[in-house]
Amino acid sequence: NHLLLRNNPLKIFGYQDDQVEIVELEEPLGRKVKEGAILTRINFDVALQSNVENYLPEELKGTPITIRYKGETLETEDLFNDPAFAQFLEPRAWWEKKFFNMRPIHNYDDGPKECSW
Repeated sequence: NHLLLRNNPLKIFGYQDDQVEIVELEEPLGRKVKEGAILTRINFDVALQSNVENYLPEELKGTPITIRYKGETLETEDLFNDPAFAQFLEPRAWWEKKFFNMRPIHNYDDGPKECSW
């Protein structure tokens, strides 16, 4: 990824630029979705969908979260049942899950760390 996608002016896809920042979350939702993490939109959607598939609906009620997406702060007391968050719960294509599984971006005091390659 670093060799192919680094600061490339000919970048074709913007998947890495479409990011969701987890501002506030009481309990992590898997390995990647935890407070302070910045995820690609695809990884965020896939992680939420995984929770929907692996837990009973009553186990997912009352999951409060605050995220920052596209410059807006979205907040809810019930992530899996709030219509404002429905866009994040729609299933992703198999190829997005397979080929766009990226690590979370760690946010430091001076912003996300840039690739040093």
